[in-house]
Amino acid sequence: MWSLIILTVLASSADVTAQERKLPIFDSHIHYNRAAWRVFDPPYVLELLQRAGVVGGLVGSWPDEGTVKLRAAYPDRFVAELCPYQELDDRENWSKKPRVLSFLAERIATNRYKGLGELHILKRSEVDWDVIAKVVALARQHELFLHIHAGADVIERLFAIAPDVRILWAHAGFYESATTISGMMDKYPSLTAELSLRAPNIYPALAEDIGADWRTLFERHQDRIVLGSDTYINLAWVEYKAKDRQSMSGKSAIGRY
Repeated sequence: MWSLIILTVLASSADVTAQERKLPIFDSHIHYNRAAWRVFDPPYVLELLQRAGVVGGLVGSWPDEGTVKLRAAYPDRFVAELCPYQELDDRENWSKKPRVLSFLAERIATNRYKGLGELHILKRSEVDWDVIAKVVALARQHELFLHIHAGADVIERLFAIAPDVRILWAHAGFYESATTISGMMDKYPSLTAELSLRAPNIYPALAEDIGADWRTLFERHQDRIVLGSDTYINLAWVEYKAKDRQSMSGKSAIGRY
């Protein structure tokens, strides 16, 4: 698969060389959902990415047609992951619906996907449900990574049932601390943390630098930290741009950390 581009430290840090500042950015959390493709066509999406210095992205959409549209338009720019969500309540209830399995199996057969996700798992106990267990088995069978939106307890349970599975951890757990994230990455070598929507934690407004705990995380696991925007609503596309330090609390900020 196209390698997810890693940044070792904040692009605004004093110890980053001029060459490192110009590293291309890969957005590891893009959604091109139905509401978005009705407003923003693929050329406009690509233009937005280019304005922000982003060379491409990992796309998983609800429904999957959005991902297909972007991949068809720019196959060298976008990596596809397969999201099973088809109905409004699927984000919360997909793991209760056996039809998800046939949908995923049919789509995987097209051989365009590199991962499954974004998958929301709300509780640790859900990991042992039949649908999720079989989705994990599908991922292992087809050598796909899982893009999981969940807390650390869920990630631990997934690795307990499938130690060799590869997981891209959406939002790095969202509420988990840098210390917790680092400990998880120490424990699970096939875990990669994705930082979408974590800008306010990493680089608080008006702060001169990131906290020591985040810097330690980035330096210790620099080969398994990736950036993301999470364009789950159209407003995130409207705001998709590189932001300066004063506006780093914006949900779609990806360019400066």
